[in-house]
Amino acid sequence: MKIYFDSCIYNRPYDDQTQAIIQNETNAIIDIINSVKTNRFVIYGSLAVEMEI
Repeated sequence: MKIYFDSCIYNRPYDDQTQAIIQNETNAIIDIINSVKTNRFVIYGSLAVEMEI
């Protein structure tokens, strides 16, 4: 499966984790990234995201 993250996704783990919704989103992002390590997903980027980051 191909996945595209915009720049806010990469910053979510650094946001205030005291809110449950932010914790859930962070955990989901980490799960997706871990799935990439096992070749289950492929993350694609763009020049716009590279420039934003």
